[in-house]
Amino acid sequence: MSYIKRRSRTRSRRMLRGMKLFLSRRRGSEAKSADVVAENLILNPHDSQRFKIF
Repeated sequence: MSYIKRRSRTRSRRMLRGMKLFLSRRRGSEAKSADVVAENLILNPHDSQRFKIF
């Protein structure tokens, strides 16, 4: 249980960095980033407020 939580937290942090990258140059892979956010929300439903901005 704790291992899964730790892993998902690390992953969401990585996704946040990816979203920052995507925001700085939002040319091209918009659909892919949307998929990434959707996947992150499925993995971490408690993080959904973080991604309401996008």
